[in-house]
Amino acid sequence: LSGARFSFPLPRTAAIGKYRVFAVADVDGERVSDENFFTVLPVRPGQVIPDQDGTLLADGKSFFPLGLYHVSADEIASAAETGINFIQYWYWNTTSSNALASVELLKRHGLKYVFEGYAWHETVGRQCSERGLTGSPAWRGMLPLNYEMSKEYHRIVTNALAISRESLAMWYSADEASFSQLPEVKRISAYYRRRDVDHPTYTVSTGDPRVGDAADIVGFDFYNRGILRRSNALFGDILDKARAYYGPEKPIFAVPQAFGDAKNHPTETPESIRATAYLVLAHGVNGIIWYSWKESGSRKGIEGAGNNPRTARALKDVIAEIKKLVPAIAQFCKDWFAEL
Repeated sequence: LSGARFSFPLPRTAAIGKYRVFAVADVDGERVSDENFFTVLPVRPGQVIPDQDGTLLADGKSFFPLGLYHVSADEIASAAETGINFIQYWYWNTTSSNALASVELLKRHGLKYVFEGYAWHETVGRQCSERGLTGSPAWRGMLPLNYEMSKEYHRIVTNALAISRESLAMWYSADEASFSQLPEVKRISAYYRRRDVDHPTYTVSTGDPRVGDAADIVGFDFYNRGILRRSNALFGDILDKARAYYGPEKPIFAVPQAFGDAKNHPTETPESIRATAYLVLAHGVNGIIWYSWKESGSRKGIEGAGNNPRTARALKDVIAEIKKLVPAIAQFCKDWFAEL
């Protein structure tokens, strides 16, 4: 029974508290058993948790993230003009002198964020050092510090909770981890869970659904309108395999591209952005986070919707359309779960 998955609905009238699940099975005449534990939490201000049908609940209400990667503190207002409700947010924005002002901007524009700390960067840097590799340019020279024992990192995480609990949506455990790195990602997720039960952990995979076992929410990035020139149908296949692997209970995000009109991906058009958005919706995602708002890309130009007005306009249009569909999408998830 190794790797077997069993699902059962939890009554919505279940009282707040801790529960023990104990399972017994007969396997070829041999009695085997296993147990696990879970907690039913009260609804608290700023809380974001996955419901049992895979939808997210923010303050007890349905929440469908429509967001952007790489939104710095001074770009919050500009990015918000696209209609997003969610951003990826670097840890230095919650500890700098403008942290409180940034939080006010998040509240003003109705944005929640996923907090990305340096625990994953440290892990990758340490692994690269152990293997005699330099790592990516962003990680070169990074010391193999121990984030689990670091008072400085504890302070960063505590500050994120203290000044922005209402805007915090989730903790970013790892980005594009491989299956071999799963133990490290699980360690990072456990670190955040020990400090905060009211916000889930999030990780991103390039295609392997098993990577999502290390976090509460898994996203899949797929950039097909560039050098690789892959079919959009492959994105749908990745999402279908993930849903088959997890069933309806796991929140799955799509991370499609919004690079803009840079030279190395001339086939990205407003039409391709729209088509990809509706494709991932048709394959049952629980949120979409486009990559990205502003980023210095592959030395061939500045990438990101924030640097390309045509891309930003396309995002604004499609986000407005999707917002009208969100209630129906949430209801579909609930109906599907109820039929199982």
